[in-house]
Amino acid sequence: QKPLLGPRFGIPLLLRGPLMSLVVTCATNFPAAQVCLNSLILTIYIVIQAMARPWKVPLLNWVDACISVLLIQITMQSGIAVSSEAFSDVFGGIVLGMFLGIIGLMLLAVGFAVLQELCA
Repeated sequence: QKPLLGPRFGIPLLLRGPLMSLVVTCATNFPAAQVCLNSLILTIYIVIQAMARPWKVPLLNWVDACISVLLIQITMQSGIAVSSEAFSDVFGGIVLGMFLGIIGLMLLAVGFAVLQELCA
């Protein structure tokens, strides 16, 4: 089975950095929104990476995916330390729950892609 993106995987790889920088630039006074949006960008990237399997050696794909998951965890843990004074507690909880749900669904998709790779 051919990888989904193949040689075009460089496009999401090159977009990841500027998108993360754009979030910090646009949401300057909202650190909680920065953390959530950066986590969302990283999660979308890891889903694309799990579907594309850009490296020829399967071990490199696994290592790259694990490093990306750890980067998402570091980002989310840093978000716990950020105070969200600009948001009300209820709205902040709803937004955070929504983003965590989306991230959870995307990580389930990554797990499904991993199982599909193992069974193939």
